[in-house]
Amino acid sequence: AIELAEKAAGVSRKFPDTRVVRSGERLPVARLMARVGDGPAEALLAARDGVLYKGRGYPPGLEAGLPWLDGVRLSRAGAGFAPIEGMETVSDLLEQARTDAPELYRDIRVVSLERLAEDGVLLARMGAAERVRFGTREGFPAQIRRLEWTLGRLRAENPGARVRSVDLSIGATQVPVTLDEAPAARGARTARGRIFQP
Repeated sequence: AIELAEKAAGVSRKFPDTRVVRSGERLPVARLMARVGDGPAEALLAARDGVLYKGRGYPPGLEAGLPWLDGVRLSRAGAGFAPIEGMETVSDLLEQARTDAPELYRDIRVVSLERLAEDGVLLARMGAAERVRFGTREGFPAQIRRLEWTLGRLRAENPGARVRSVDLSIGATQVPVTLDEAPAARGARTARGRIFQP
């Protein structure tokens, strides 16, 4: 059986001869499904420091409101899993969205770390857009504002169109968007691209 921590603790040394012990409950940032041993896959929570653990004692609905993680390869470390690299970046994005745009945060269903190490990009799947690219070269507050503005404009100008992708990773001057337009008379859907300049 794998023991998964629910408490965060740390010890640091304060010169010349004092040690400081910090302890507290881990706060979940996201969740993912993992198979522990030969058992069935189960939901685990991921904290900001990348530690995975089973959630116990949280208020009802807290876990269900967390986005899922994707694009993560788990590796074993001792009796548990090694921390997931990049979770601080995921946490920064999600916390900024929760603070600045709560409705937008609640719409984020999945965050993928698949492109983070290679391209510095977090991918998100949302109800309002199938794929949103967030870049790490620019702060998340500006990208979240651009996403809100872009989605609002798309709803006003293209009611009924499905947003396939929004790319916020290329900078502040352009936001490439791909739309899946409403079905034509024969039922076929067509895609077209646009570039917004906020």
